Amino acid sequence: MRRAVRIVDSGASSVVIWAEPERYYASTSGAYWDQGDIVLAPVAVLDAETEVAASRSVGGVHISRRRMFWSEAEADSRTTGDASLGLAMIVSHGCSLEKEFNRRFEQLRRQGVSYESARTLAGSDETLDRLVTIAPLIPLVEAAPSQPAVLRANKVLGYFPVCESVDRGIDEALVDLSRCTTIDRDLILGRLGILSEEARATLLYALARYWAYRAPKLTYELEQAIGQLIIDVTVVEDGGLGVIFELGDGSFLHMLQAPVDPGTGPTRPDLSRASG
Repeated sequence: MRRAVRIVDSGASSVVIWAEPERYYASTSGAYWDQGDIVLAPVAVLDAETEVAASRSVGGVHISRRRMFWSEAEADSRTTGDASLGLAMIVSHGCSLEKEFNRRFEQLRRQGVSYESARTLAGSDETLDRLVTIAPLIPLVEAAPSQPAVLRANKVLGYFPVCESVDRGIDEALVDLSRCTTIDRDLILGRLGILSEEARATLLYALARYWAYRAPKLTYELEQAIGQLIIDVTVVEDGGLGVIFELGDGSFLHMLQAPVDPGTGPTRPDLSRASG
């Protein structure tokens, strides 16, 4: 069972975590795969270009390869793809990485299997939760013309900043959310970093802003619903997620999301005891 992590605004008070590995990263224990893990894995992009370039490598390590998957004679258009092997971040939500595991655990418990045995049996079933969605890490220069300071502050749509960590072998980079790839988890060759809860909360903010909404602070829909112009918004974290809207007539609208009960369900066996 995953702990609830709140989406927070990554304003000036949070910028410092991008320069502090001890705040950005958590311990690289054998914990199971989770959202925000930085891994070595392949990503791919399909396109309709006609040129199929040769593979590229650096220092004898293969990093990129282009292939044609089918020609115009086989389909309505020619389809080629560029696959590369490098650092990427898991962007699948932690719950989705354990969905089938939890379902199997509950089935075993209904059959009378003990808690720990059900957890072990479900965790050792290699057919469960095979698919993982990842996005590649790219250098800051590839996100031009955005300024580095703005990119590091997690303010550019479609990117999420990655803190440099010499000990982990991770350079300062950006996660390119426009190039997500779904892979089998066995294609993950290793894990270099695990995000802290603070960093993962800002990742959730970046993912929600990119995939779900464009303006997380001021919404025209809310203004229309209450019949007032929203002048300012304050986010208050006090157990739950509180939001205070200052309205055009000088009044304030308080909205509160109650704390989420994390539940008492099972956690998947860590990678030192689970295959894949």
